[in-house]
Amino acid sequence: MDPASRSAAVYYRLPSSLQNLAVSAVGLKLKRVRFGRAFEEKLALLRTSDTWTRERIRAHQDTEVARLAEHAYRTTRYYRRVFDERGLEPGDIRGISDLPKLPVLTKQDIRSNFDDLLSTAVDRSRLQGIRTSGSTGAPLALVTTREALAFKWAVWWRHRERFGVHRGAAHVKFVTKPVVRPTRRRPPYWRWNLAERRQAVIPMQQVVPTKVAAITAFLDEHPFEFYSGYPSILHSLASIATESDITLSNGPRITFSGAERMFADQQADIERFTGGAVSQVYGFNEGAGNAAMCEESHLHEDFEFGYLECVDSELDATTGLTRGRVIATGFSNLALPLIRYDVGDAGIWQPDDYRCPCGRGTRVLDSIVGRWEDYVVTPDGHRARRLGEIFLHMPGIRRFQLVQSSPDAVLLRLEVRPGFAAEHEDLLRRRVATWISPSLSVGFEYVDVIEPSAGGKYQRIVNTIGRSDHTP
Repeated sequence: MDPASRSAAVYYRLPSSLQNLAVSAVGLKLKRVRFGRAFEEKLALLRTSDTWTRERIRAHQDTEVARLAEHAYRTTRYYRRVFDERGLEPGDIRGISDLPKLPVLTKQDIRSNFDDLLSTAVDRSRLQGIRTSGSTGAPLALVTTREALAFKWAVWWRHRERFGVHRGAAHVKFVTKPVVRPTRRRPPYWRWNLAERRQAVIPMQQVVPTKVAAITAFLDEHPFEFYSGYPSILHSLASIATESDITLSNGPRITFSGAERMFADQQADIERFTGGAVSQVYGFNEGAGNAAMCEESHLHEDFEFGYLECVDSELDATTGLTRGRVIATGFSNLALPLIRYDVGDAGIWQPDDYRCPCGRGTRVLDSIVGRWEDYVVTPDGHRARRLGEIFLHMPGIRRFQLVQSSPDAVLLRLEVRPGFAAEHEDLLRRRVATWISPSLSVGFEYVDVIEPSAGGKYQRIVNTIGRSDHTP
């Protein structure tokens, strides 16, 4: 049994009260990293810069790009090599218009050059580990600084403050981690993070038809000001409750979602169930850019945090909207500079001269196209997504894909390298039981290459049963 499995086994044997303390201990550790002095300083700045003019915004981004280019060239072997190969000096990158002089940075570039991308100007003993969800292949392990993490959380809390929500408000966080044993048969199906005052934590594995009535009753008993979580989990709760004629009478004022694309019908279902509005954030764990909704439901680039570039663009002459790949340049993480990073998404931008009715001068994205992935349907009715944790720290797996063609089984299609052993199949079966359902049988298929979808992306979940159509 690996260390993570042993820790989970010990945790699951604890009574609910002690599990609450364990969750709160982790919450306190995260709180100290995210919400210290750096967070307060950045949030104070963001409250002011939210009203800047477009001209001042452009000048700020030009300055940040030039500063980042200088830093990357002087302190990383990778960017020094890139600049030298192109005959460039740091002074040749004076602003966002000069970024195309540099190549696009891919996930594979990061994997192949990780040590060379690390800056020599930071204290590596203080770095924080982060990872991507692996929506286009295997998860990507990265590092960042405490200051950069605090900056990201300040950006997210500015978004919440736009809607009158402030730190300390009672709320529910819907999460992917199984903080409650998936096989638990009776409430509570939630845990409390006491480090965040009144934060309840509900894992996605509990959002199933047999438990939604109890979860809804719990939500009604407490005056939570807002909910937050992945669209897929929030929508599962709303749709199961609606199908079972379960209503929520004491819902939140607003629900915040992110990390996945939200479809129009999902948003409508969530708003109908909760009785409150839904506001979204577009971001990614790499922390190289962000966009958050305003009061007019438009996604605004968080220009202080990074620059979102549109490449391979196509203009729709009828609507005036431009569609293209999202390429991000992050301003905050100086430990691992990401310049022109290919996020793996496509975005649709409003024209450069578009002015949002909210009055902000930032660029506006009409929508994000991508990041939608299929789901695994469990025998008890749960729709599980965002399952990269199953493969985390698993040696020898280059890329994975979960394939489901029957309601009681999944196939794990794997590209493997030296280091993967037969006994790892048993560990993967246990993780599927924990993260998805213990009722699913698990099969394995080993391939040289997992073929991408017609759209060119590697789908980590392919489901040929129980699919639903969505309208963007």
